[in-house]
Amino acid sequence: MKAILILIATIILSGCAIVKETETCTGYWPDSILNPDNKEYVAEIAYNLGIDNTEVTQEQFNERYINQ
Repeated sequence: MKAILILIATIILSGCAIVKETETCTGYWPDSILNPDNKEYVAEIAYNLGIDNTEVTQEQFNERYINQ
């Protein structure tokens, strides 16, 4: 049982070493609505659509800024 817990902990802790180049260890991607650096862009989409910032979807963000 102890060996399994150590294995699980090792996998979780080593996760940051396996991430893609565009992803950080905090789980944010440069083109993600969850990335704090994109907060102003998410706010702009929300304003234009007349919705709250928390209602903006990744698809709406992609349509506006990624899939142009």
